[in-house]
Amino acid sequence: MPEVRILNSWKDISTYVGRGVRTVQRWEELYGLPVHRAAGRDRSAVYALSDEIDAWLRAGKMHDTPREHREVRPEAATRYAQILERSNTLVERLRLLRQQATQIRGQLEKTRVKNGSAENTPPPQKRAV
Repeated sequence: MPEVRILNSWKDISTYVGRGVRTVQRWEELYGLPVHRAAGRDRSAVYALSDEIDAWLRAGKMHDTPREHREVRPEAATRYAQILERSNTLVERLRLLRQQATQIRGQLEKTRVKNGSAENTPPPQKRAV
């Protein structure tokens, strides 16, 4: 029976399987690569056992359909909703400002034509948006 190695970091795990750190992190999240954390914490130091990794690799789990991403924390979901609402508000304000700018340009052009200064003044240039 081969000796079981304890892999004490993402770097050790990635070196053992011959892939990048980000790849093995993604495999853990999406495909259930057997990685352990102290006290079941989400972002604490990780370790893995070589025999579990070997069994997982032999089973070809990285070719399975990815599982759903982890649940979003309620405070993160709330903050996301606030940011989305603020973004929508800003987009609407921008739309209204553009509309007002178009109206003002039209009024300005009418005033120039009325005052006879249209021939002497170049037409307003549209700005790229």
